[in-house]
Amino acid sequence: MACVLAVSLSAATSGVARADVALGTVAIPTGSAPHSCLDNKVIAQPSSDPATPYTVPAPGGTITQWQTNSTLDAPGEDVSFLVLRSTGATTWSVVGEDTRLIPNPVPDVSTFTLSSPIAVSGGEILAIYTDGVGAICYLEDGVPFSNSLISLDGPTPPTAGDSVALNDTSGPGFRLNLAATLTQPSSPAPPAAPKKKKCKKHKKKHKRSAESAKKKHKKKCKKKKKRH
Repeated sequence: MACVLAVSLSAATSGVARADVALGTVAIPTGSAPHSCLDNKVIAQPSSDPATPYTVPAPGGTITQWQTNSTLDAPGEDVSFLVLRSTGATTWSVVGEDTRLIPNPVPDVSTFTLSSPIAVSGGEILAIYTDGVGAICYLEDGVPFSNSLISLDGPTPPTAGDSVALNDTSGPGFRLNLAATLTQPSSPAPPAAPKKKKCKKHKKKHKRSAESAKKKHKKKCKKKKKRH
């Protein structure tokens, strides 16, 4: 009966590896026209170019940082970053919100790290809100036609848990002046296959069997010689 020993391999991990995914963009293409958010509307990006997605990919993760191009913004203007999840054909729920002031002096790109990252599961979209005209919310022209926007009505200013409803659509060629960093758990490496080796006892058994066979063969040869 063959005896097989399986040598198990165990790996100790100090933490879960994570990977960052860039959502959106704050680049302003040549020929594009910047627009501010008017009439206290939430502006969201339900359709976007695959190169600069504004929709959270599965399996989600946490949004840890957001940015806006502030070269044309007024210092001290408040800007709200929003994450929306669809709750129907024309309604969305505010999953998370973070409101900041444009710094003074105004940087080319304003970057804000979230003290409480926003948990997402995939399928959520990015949105922006301001209650004034001193910050650029979106761009028209100079961007791929696959980008389009919607404006939404709801409580102002919107906060997490609020519901917002469709007010209007932009048509193709519009993009938010917004980017975010999504942190996702990395896929773990597949476990190493266990190594196998034969028992020493098994090897000894084979060695003894070979030696016995040799002895028997020698005995037979001696008997044949005696007969002759």
